[in-house]
Amino acid sequence: MNIKLENTGRQLALGDLLNLEKIIGFELPEQFKNFYLKNNGGEPDPDHFPAHKEFDPICISSFLHVKYPCGTENNMEDTYQKGVQKNYLPSDLLPFAVDWGGNYICINKMNEIFFYAVDRWCEDLDNHENMNRNKRFICQSFEDFTNSLVDEDEAYD
Repeated sequence: MNIKLENTGRQLALGDLLNLEKIIGFELPEQFKNFYLKNNGGEPDPDHFPAHKEFDPICISSFLHVKYPCGTENNMEDTYQKGVQKNYLPSDLLPFAVDWGGNYICINKMNEIFFYAVDRWCEDLDNHENMNRNKRFICQSFEDFTNSLVDEDEAYD
């Protein structure tokens, strides 16, 4: 993983991640924990998840801070709790990154990574149907996700 992060948050303690696991109800993979213990979120370089047969490249605005965000942005914990409480985010997905449109990149308890659109909601569908429609599998693990990030020109190959 050769990601450089700018504007990272204050250093985390392992207890911060263990507390997050209690909130979400599942254990996070070691690669995820190590990534966040080293860098509490931030703006990545490279920042594109490449095009795939079913979707265009995803440009990552930032990895969310677990706690202690910079400025007025929401942290991972708040983003998760607000989304679940307001019933627009499935409780089995933890948003850990955001694209430039405000959509989430999420991890589940199986360490699978999903793109989750929050900018499209169909009034003709109930919340459960909307959540399923807005969730798109993108790769097998957090490690696969971070190792796949490339520069913009490579993302469209």
